[in-house]
Amino acid sequence: MRFKTKAVEYEFQAQLESVAAAIALYADWYAAQKFDKDLMVTDVSRDQAEYDRIYAQKILEGVYFIGDEGTKHYSGPRPHLADPHAGTVSRAVDFRTIGELTHGKILELKSHLNAEFRRRDGKQTAIYHDVGAGAHLHVQAEAV
Repeated sequence: MRFKTKAVEYEFQAQLESVAAAIALYADWYAAQKFDKDLMVTDVSRDQAEYDRIYAQKILEGVYFIGDEGTKHYSGPRPHLADPHAGTVSRAVDFRTIGELTHGKILELKSHLNAEFRRRDGKQTAIYHDVGAGAHLHVQAEAV
């Protein structure tokens, strides 16, 4: 497994006991076995300000809550939201796909992860999507 930055590596290491980290480690193992490729982790934890920057358009479209200071904050799904001071960890890990795996291999990995890690809430464990910074593979654990 590779990491985009040292900061991302530290975030990942800080939550090695989480379900999301276990799924990410399995995904990396599978990609190494099946495709001879170490995956690159690009994102683990985000704070509310990062969500607000990434989803600024969604805030304009009405997907927000009003904060204590009267400002608007993104209120859609936030599986990367983590607050180490409150003891919460991210439920998601993102992997780079551009220049890393072919489209077919990405879809195969996504399908395999969704079959191996079925969620009780009916949502997918692995999603291949683009939220504005390029397509990536997003793996997430369900909330408990």
